[in-house]
Amino acid sequence: METRDCPDCGMAFRAARDMIRTLREADALPDEAREHTLRVSYVDHSTLFDLPFNLGI
Repeated sequence: METRDCPDCGMAFRAARDMIRTLREADALPDEAREHTLRVSYVDHSTLFDLPFNLGI
């Protein structure tokens, strides 16, 4: 699990998108993982949003 502090929702989205891109480029995602999502949450662990790995970003 990786954590990053982001001051706003836009930065959190960009960080999550970049993390997914990095995993794809490194070919670090098995095919079945592409059906999962990356969960982005607040400090209190409540969900901000989920970003699907297979989203065309």
